[in-house]
Amino acid sequence: MNREDFPMLSQDIVYFDNGATTLKPKCVIDSVVKYMSEHTSNIHRGDYNAAVITNKLYDDTRNVVAKFINCNPKEVIFTSGTTMSINQVVFGFMKNNLKKGDEVLLTRSEHASNVVPWIKLSEEIGIVIKYIDLNESYEYLSHNIFILSKDQAGCRFLQEKIVEDPINATNYFYEAIQPHLTSLMKDPFGNYLVQKIIKNLDEKKIKKILEIISSSIVEIGTNSHGTRVVQFLIGFLTTEELQNYFIEIIKPYTIHLLKELNGAHIIQKVLLNYPNSCEEINKLIIENCSFLATHRHGCCVLQKFIDGNYKNLEENLIQNLVNNTLMLITDQFGNYVIQSILLLKRDEINSQIAKKINDNIPYYSKHRYSSNVVEKCFDLCNETDKNNFVEKLCSNEIVTELILDDHGNYVIQKVLQCANDKIKEKILKIIFVLIPKIKEVSFGERLLNRLLSSYPQLNGNNFNNNNNAKKKNNFENKNEQEKTYKNRKNKK
Repeated sequence: MNREDFPMLSQDIVYFDNGATTLKPKCVIDSVVKYMSEHTSNIHRGDYNAAVITNKLYDDTRNVVAKFINCNPKEVIFTSGTTMSINQVVFGFMKNNLKKGDEVLLTRSEHASNVVPWIKLSEEIGIVIKYIDLNESYEYLSHNIFILSKDQAGCRFLQEKIVEDPINATNYFYEAIQPHLTSLMKDPFGNYLVQKIIKNLDEKKIKKILEIISSSIVEIGTNSHGTRVVQFLIGFLTTEELQNYFIEIIKPYTIHLLKELNGAHIIQKVLLNYPNSCEEINKLIIENCSFLATHRHGCCVLQKFIDGNYKNLEENLIQNLVNNTLMLITDQFGNYVIQSILLLKRDEINSQIAKKINDNIPYYSKHRYSSNVVEKCFDLCNETDKNNFVEKLCSNEIVTELILDDHGNYVIQKVLQCANDKIKEKILKIIFVLIPKIKEVSFGERLLNRLLSSYPQLNGNNFNNNNNAKKKNNFENKNEQEKTYKNRKNKK
């Protein structure tokens, strides 16, 4: 058969998953479709026309298979797959022909489907399972280490050999994996073998590993398995020469790695392990901090740099980010970086941020992202900065604009929490007049419930009573003034 016989391979793909599911050629697909559409029936259970056709096709297939493998047709048993076939052999034949103490030989690299049934049979009737070990010269592995390394059982076996014979096994495997190093470091099983080998290598061999992976460090570092190996490797760069050599490898890709979820862990590990050797990497991060801050993964890494133990980087990084406050607070990711800086609660830094925002605070209070930063400033800045915000936001026009805005209404709520009694009463009066309009917006009901809960005076009766009381006082004062005037006139 050729590639053209398999419809799925008409796509531009290479298929390597036959161990799990084998592709079907067109002749098989056509036969299944014909059976489903023309003569669906059970085998050997009907005497109607469709059943007769199906029976003949089924028996003819058995004869073809028997002829192909040179056996009696009655010896052919159809199963759902290899796993089921092994189970049939173990529990259908071997169970009745083996006895307690009989030995079954398996290799260490067997697939689980040919191990588990024997283990179960051992528990049932007491057979003894023995594994064929490799000879001490490891000759058996000379052409198979790559395949074994990428198999779960095979990889575990190779690791066991390293534990049993650390020097010889490590030296042999170190030489054998070099042509496949990049692939194995990215493999779900192979990466564990590479780590096991690295653990036993000397300085010279570690450097050789670095040389091999230098051209594919991004490919390895951004892989979920590869990044673990590289981070593990960093812990074994025990000399300044190795550390500097590795830094030179990753330096051109620093920003690229920081943008990747897996790659960023490598840069963080280097900065934490070799803080005094990373001056150039620190410089690159600081120069590109605004770009990283506006990136989905980059912003998360910068927040770790700000909050973590990166003393050689932290101060200059923070100042550079603060200088770009206005650009970052309006970005969907950058605003979180500025909020992280505010959370450090450094009064001088927070004041710098607040002063930059204060020049155009009504705009930033309405913006989807920067409004979050404005709220955070109300929580974390000093009283002077908060009072400056309040003064800018308490006018009739600004309150009206913000209280009816999806994002601005949250800022007004913060203003009410921070304002003095006089300004608070002024703002509440403006809001009271706007209640009919607030009810019309989508978030109005929720907003009013929150405001009424915090400020009961917004209830209409309270404000009306206050207004009536003022009118009454004004009327009484006016009458009193008129009486006093008449009395003075009569005396004259």
